[in-house]
Amino acid sequence: MGGSIAFTLRLEDGTEYRMCRWTNILPWAITNKKMIEKDPSHIQKVLENWLKMKDDYERNKDSGNFENNMTDVYFPFDLLAPTDYGLVVVDFVNNVILESQGYTEIGRIYGSVSPCDDNFYELQSLFESGRIRQCETETGIVYIDPSKSFNEFLSDIQSLHSLIVDMSPLTIESFSEHDYKEHIMMRERILELGFKLNNEDEEGWSEWINELKEEWESESD
Repeated sequence: MGGSIAFTLRLEDGTEYRMCRWTNILPWAITNKKMIEKDPSHIQKVLENWLKMKDDYERNKDSGNFENNMTDVYFPFDLLAPTDYGLVVVDFVNNVILESQGYTEIGRIYGSVSPCDDNFYELQSLFESGRIRQCETETGIVYIDPSKSFNEFLSDIQSLHSLIVDMSPLTIESFSEHDYKEHIMMRERILELGFKLNNEDEEGWSEWINELKEEWESESD
C-alpha cells in the first residue's frame, strides 16, 4: 500500500522544495548514506522526476495536455502542510528531519536482503561506513559486531526485525500521525526552525488538524 505524501526538502543554502510525492520513495530517498551526507548527486536523483513533472505542469497547465500521466496527480501542490499519508520535512539548515506518517519508519531498514534486492548495495554502504551498529529483535536491541565482514553481517540479520541506522548529523523528530495535538506541535516546530507558512499553508494545517480533532472527538464519545 502507499499513496501521496507531503515532502519538503530544504538545502543548506535555504532553497526549499515543497512537494507532493509517492510514499514508496521515502526509504530510498531519506534512509540513505548519500542523503545523510547531503550528496548533491543523490539529491538530484530524489528531485529528478518531480522537477520533470513540475516543468510539464508549468508548460501545459493551460491546456491540461500533460506529457507525464502522473503530473496532474502531484501538481498543483507547493504546500508545507500534510496531505494524504502525512508530512516529512528534511531540513539541512538545522540538520533535522520532522515526520508524521505511517508508511515507513525513517532511520530503519526492515526485513532481510539479498544481492537481487534494490537496496542491497545501499545496505552495504551503510554497514561499511559504520552506520549500522544496532538492530531490533523480538526481545530488544542487539549490538552488531563491527569487526564482522558484510557477508557475516548478512548472515546474522536474516531473522532480525529491523536495522537501526545512524543518521547523524541528522536527528529525527517524530509526531504521531493520528493525534491532532502532535500536529499542532509539529507545526510549531516547523516555525521554530525558521520555515515560513503562507496563507495556503496555514489553511492546509487548519483543515488537517480540525479533521483529526473531529475524529478524536467522535472516538471519545
